[in-house]
Amino acid sequence: MRSFLADVKRQALQATSTTNERAPAPTTAWVSDFDDDASHASSAGGFRTAHDARSSAAATVELHPLAREWSARVSSSTVRQAFVRESIDAYTSQHPLKVFCGSWNTNGKAPKEGMDIRSWLKMDARGGFGADAADVVVVGFQEIIPLTPGNVLAVQDSAQTEMWEAVLDRALNGDAANQESTRRRGAFSESSYERAASRTSTQNVQDATPDASWVNFEDDANDDNDLFQAMDARNARPRLPAVPTMKGVAMYRPVAQKQLVGVYVTVWVKATLLTHVTEVRVSTVSTGINLGLGVLGNKGAAAVWMKLRSTPLVFICSHLSAGSKPGDEVKRNEDYKAIVDQLAFGPREGVDMSQEVYRIDDAASAIWIGDLNYRLNLPDNVVRTSIEAGNISSLLAADQLNIERVAGRAFAGWHESEVTFAPTYKYRPGTNVYSGTGDTDDNDVEGAQKKEEEKKRSPAWCDRILWKGDFDINLIDYGRAELTHSDHKPVYALFSLVVRELQPQKLQDLLSNLRRQLDAEEMKSQPTCAILNPTVDLGRLRYAEESSGRFTMSNTGDVPANFSLVSPVPGGPPYPAWLNVNPTSGRLLPGEECIVNILAKIEGGRMSGPTALSGSHSTSSNALDTLVDVEPQPKAADAILVIRLENGRDFFVSVQGQYTPCVFGQSLETLPTAMFPPNVPQVVGMLVDHLFESTSAAPGLFRVPFDNVATKGGMAAVSRAVSDITRGGSVSLSVPGVNAYDVGQSLISFFSALPERLLSSSAVVTAADTVNPDLPPSKDFVDALVNTHLSIKARATLRHTTTLVHRLTEECAQTGSAPDIAAIVSTFAKCWFPESSMMPSRSRVAFVGILAGCRPSFIRAYVADAVEPTSAAFAPQWASLAAPAQTLGTTSSGNLIDF
Repeated sequence: MRSFLADVKRQALQATSTTNERAPAPTTAWVSDFDDDASHASSAGGFRTAHDARSSAAATVELHPLAREWSARVSSSTVRQAFVRESIDAYTSQHPLKVFCGSWNTNGKAPKEGMDIRSWLKMDARGGFGADAADVVVVGFQEIIPLTPGNVLAVQDSAQTEMWEAVLDRALNGDAANQESTRRRGAFSESSYERAASRTSTQNVQDATPDASWVNFEDDANDDNDLFQAMDARNARPRLPAVPTMKGVAMYRPVAQKQLVGVYVTVWVKATLLTHVTEVRVSTVSTGINLGLGVLGNKGAAAVWMKLRSTPLVFICSHLSAGSKPGDEVKRNEDYKAIVDQLAFGPREGVDMSQEVYRIDDAASAIWIGDLNYRLNLPDNVVRTSIEAGNISSLLAADQLNIERVAGRAFAGWHESEVTFAPTYKYRPGTNVYSGTGDTDDNDVEGAQKKEEEKKRSPAWCDRILWKGDFDINLIDYGRAELTHSDHKPVYALFSLVVRELQPQKLQDLLSNLRRQLDAEEMKSQPTCAILNPTVDLGRLRYAEESSGRFTMSNTGDVPANFSLVSPVPGGPPYPAWLNVNPTSGRLLPGEECIVNILAKIEGGRMSGPTALSGSHSTSSNALDTLVDVEPQPKAADAILVIRLENGRDFFVSVQGQYTPCVFGQSLETLPTAMFPPNVPQVVGMLVDHLFESTSAAPGLFRVPFDNVATKGGMAAVSRAVSDITRGGSVSLSVPGVNAYDVGQSLISFFSALPERLLSSSAVVTAADTVNPDLPPSKDFVDALVNTHLSIKARATLRHTTTLVHRLTEECAQTGSAPDIAAIVSTFAKCWFPESSMMPSRSRVAFVGILAGCRPSFIRAYVADAVEPTSAAFAPQWASLAAPAQTLGTTSSGNLIDF
C-alpha cells in the first residue's frame, strides 16, 4: 500500500508540474465516455435542485415521490393539500417491470477469452431469460481495471472496460451482440432516437438508433440532439412505435455507462422500452486518496439517473474504503455520507441551465450496488468455523453493515433482504476456496497470491445490494453467482418494479374535480350575513347637535361570522370624524343579530366640522345674503360604511343626512359685522362680550376641559342663538341651560371651524415658528406683522378677542399661576393657527401671548409636544425693531374696546 501511495503521489506531482499540461487523452475514442473529472461530475453549483422545488406542505406527508413532485407544481395550497390525499392510481397508468441488478469486484483482471457470465445474469443456454426476462439490467463493476497509479490518475488507456462490456453484451444478446446499437457508450438521448425511429418504417430497426442519440459528455456534440428536452405543461411525450424484437436484432440496448477509475456502472433495457427512457444523466463522486490537490477516484461511486416512463430511477455503484482493522468501518461510513451529499445529476454543459439538478431522494426508487467492504466483527477462526458448519446466519449479527444501518450511521432508510448466501470475499481466484485457509502448498500458488494467503483476510459479505423506496418496488431474489474469475463472488438481486406514467387528461380531470369540491366546501364554510336596513337616514343636522341612527346586521349562515369596519379607501379611517360608530367589530353566531349605532355631530375643525362636508365651503359675498335674507340651503352629509366579513364578502351601508349651515364654519369675510366695535363679526362680538361680563361666574375658563364643565347641548343652543341674531333677531345668551363655559366652548369651536384660521397666513406662521420664547420680539413688531398680512375683519376679530385673553391672563397673574396663563394662551393658539393634531409649539404660544400683552415669563410654564423650531439669528433683530406710530395705531390699554 505504501509503495502504491508513493507511486500515486509521484505521478500526481508530475501531472501538476509547472507546464500545467493536461494528461494525454486515451488512445481509444470510446474511453472518453468513461473518463471524468471528479470535481466536475460531483459539482452541482449553479443549478437549481429538485429539493428546492418541493412544497413544504407536501414534504411533511409521506408521499409517493411522483405525487410529491407533481404536487409541487400545483399553485393553490388548498388544491395541493387535497391533491396529495388522492391515490396516485387516479392519474397514472401502471407498468410492471423486472429489474436485474448485479455487482462484481473483478480484482482488476481482464475477462478471459470466451468468458460466460450468463449464470450470474440468470440467462439460459440459449441467451434468453424466458418467462423471467428482466426488462432492465443494471451491472456494476469494481476494480474493472487495475488500480495502478496510472489508472487512478487517468493517464493510461482503459480498453479493459470495453472487454467487459463485450462480455456483458454477449451474455444479454447472444448472436445479436456486438452490433452498432449495442456498442454505444455514454448516455442515451431519447430525442435523437425519436427522430431516427420516425424517419422510416421500413428501415431495419437495428440501424434506427444513430450515433447522435448518444451524449458524449466530453465534447459539444450536436445541440439539436439535446437529451434534456423539457416536458410540456402536462408532462406528456409523444408516443412512438415500439421497436419490434426480431431474429438477429439485439434484445437489450445500453442506455448509460459511467466510469470512475475502477468503478463502472452500465444500464441496459429491452429494445421495446427505448421510447420510454428519458432524462438519462450520469454522475460520479470520488472518495479515495486526498493528496491535497483533490480527491482521487480509486474509491467512490458512479451512478445513473433516468426516467422510465414518468418514474425517476437511480442506480448507484460504489467501491468504499477497504480495511479490516477495528474502526475502519468509520471511513466507509464517511464514504457513504460523502456520496449521498455530493451525488448530483445535472444537465450536461450546453443544455438549459435552469433545469433541475436531481439527487438520490428525488428518485421514486434507488438501488445501491457495489463492494461496500464492510467486514465481520469476529475472530477469523470463528468466521471460518461457522462457514464450514453451514451456520452463516450466526455471523450476520456481527456484520458491520447491519450494525451501522441499525445505529443510523450509514445507509439509514435503505433496505436489504436477509442474506442467505455465503460471504463473497475473499477467495483464491479460480477456485471456490477462501483465501488464507492455510491448506495450500506454496508451490500451488504464485508469488502475488502467496502474499494474499499470508494476509489471511477473514471472509466477509463485502458485496451487497440495497434499495430505497417504499412504493412500487419489491425484491424477488437476492443471491450470488459462483464465478471464480476474481477473489470476489458476484452478487445479484431481481426486483419487481412498477413504473408509472402520468395520464394528463386524468390529472386534469382530477384537479378540476378537486377545485369544484373545494369551491363548494369553501362556499359552505363562508360566513353569510345580511344588513336589514343598509341605508341610515340621520335627518336634519345642525351644528353641535347630535343625531343618531342604526342598522341591524344578522348572521343568516351556518358558521360564526367575524365582522369589522374597514376604510372605504386604502389607508383611511373607517368612518369620517363627524361620525361615531359602535361597535366597529364583533362576532355573530348563526342566527344572531347585532345593532350598530351611528351618532353624528358636526362641530369643530376641518375633519369633524362643516368644512368636512362636500360643497360646504363658501367664501363668496353671496353667502352673506343667504344668511341674512333667506333660510340657508341644506348641505348633503353623506358617508359610506364598509363592513367586512372575515373570509367573506363586504357590505356597504349608506349614511345620509342634511346639514343646515350656520355662522359656524363660514368664512370670516362673509359674516355680517356689528356697528360697534367696528369690523368685528356680530357672532364674535356677541360671544366675547358675554364672556367678558361672565368671567367671574366661570372659574377656570379656557383652562379646564370643557367636557367637565359645559352643559349637554349648551353649544348647540349657543349656535342657534347666534345664528338667529345674524338674521336680524334679538337674543340673549343668559338663559337657562347655557352657561359661560358653553359660550367659551362655542367661541373656541367657532375659530376652529373657520375654513381659514385667523393666523393661517404663511408669513405670520413662518414668523411665529421662528420666535425664540426666551427672547421674544416686541409687541409692536408682532402687531405690525399682523396688520400687514391679515384682513380688516381678521385684525378686528383678533384684537377684540385678545382683549378678553389679556383680561383672563391678568387675573391669573394676580394669583401667580403661570401654568393657568399658559393653558389659556395655548387654547387660543391651537384654534388660531392652522389645524394640527399636536399641541401648539412654544414659539406659537409665545407669539399669541405677545399679541394678548401677556407677561413673557408665562412661557416657561408651558410644555409642548411639538418640535421646537430654531432660528437664533433672527431673534435679536426683533428686540430693536420699531414700527411707525401711524402703522400701529393706538396701543392696547386693557379696555374691552381698544382701537
